[in-house]
Amino acid sequence: NSTIENFGLDGILADNATNLLIKNSSILNNQTSGGRGGGLAGSGTNIQVLYSTFVNNGRDRIGAHNIYLRHLTNTTVQGNIVRGGSNQGIVIHGSSTGVNIVRNDIDGNSNGIGIDGGYAEAEVFDNFVITENLIHGNGYRTGEQGYGILIKSMTNSLIANNVVYGNRLGSLVMADANAGDTPSTGVQIIQNTFVEPATSWGMTFGGAAMGTINFRNNIVSTQIA
Repeated sequence: NSTIENFGLDGILADNATNLLIKNSSILNNQTSGGRGGGLAGSGTNIQVLYSTFVNNGRDRIGAHNIYLRHLTNTTVQGNIVRGGSNQGIVIHGSSTGVNIVRNDIDGNSNGIGIDGGYAEAEVFDNFVITENLIHGNGYRTGEQGYGILIKSMTNSLIANNVVYGNRLGSLVMADANAGDTPSTGVQIIQNTFVEPATSWGMTFGGAAMGTINFRNNIVSTQIA
């Protein structure tokens, strides 16, 4: 039940953490100096970020986010409100495995969830579960992008039962990989609802090295004005 707010640097910095639990906390208006990082910046094993509120963290439009995680093993981000981050609501860089992103409400950021290579090293994101999230209304402030979910180098993972709507540029962009990273393959995208403005890109799948992607039983539509 902690509140961390109005810091020029990261609200929480926790690199190489083990058994870190953040629960029922409010992380508000941090990393205001314009640096990289955000509300939470961290890496490690057995991290849990549960039922907390992240609002208005970061000022840098590329490198600052509400939740910025990297190099993870067995991590859960569940039941959080994630609103108004300067770039992503939740971003993960650096090879990671066993990550669950579940039942978060993610809105009003530049982009919703981003999982892709961000470093000068080979990266892959294996055994992820992204499910039951509400991802909406991203990309409407001046200078923002506006995608719901951005994915590269994801393998053996599940994206299911999410509701993604009203994101300015589109619901989902899935690509193979950045140069030197493992291409996306073995991803199931099932039973999601994707509803976006008719002026958006909707969904984009790209990259010659893309492996098997199972896209089935989804609802895909444009918004009714």
